[in-house]
Amino acid sequence: MNDNQHTKRCGRCSHVLPLAAFAKDASRKDGRANKCRTCKRKMNRENYERQKENKMNQEQEKVICYLDLIGKHRLAYDSNQWFVQRRHKASWSTLAYVGSTSDTLLRVIRENGIELTDMARKVITMFPRFLDWKRTWPDSGFKAA
Repeated sequence: MNDNQHTKRCGRCSHVLPLAAFAKDASRKDGRANKCRTCKRKMNRENYERQKENKMNQEQEKVICYLDLIGKHRLAYDSNQWFVQRRHKASWSTLAYVGSTSDTLLRVIRENGIELTDMARKVITMFPRFLDWKRTWPDSGFKAA
């Protein structure tokens, strides 16, 4: 607090402002926050934008790529496994996770009643194991749809 009991210096912008410019904070000795409301609002906005960007980056990393199957289905993958997904309105839901072999993946696709295009079947059978797919897919010339 300054000499005048009705003002305080903001810990972020260093402006001396009236106490009304600081939110109440019972944990502090003077009963007011150490940053003015304007600075706190700016900090909250910056944090929100940063977290929003981080979340978008995590979503992009989660599903690296996908291959369209017939109808409302696609084959997606991340760094650990394939997922068979189905489109519901504007979003995708995952029907199954497969991290082993392409034979297991084909069985899961068949059990879910999903038909494959000849191209999709060819791409899936090119890689006998998920690890082969993961190492090769980005360089295979196929692009995410």
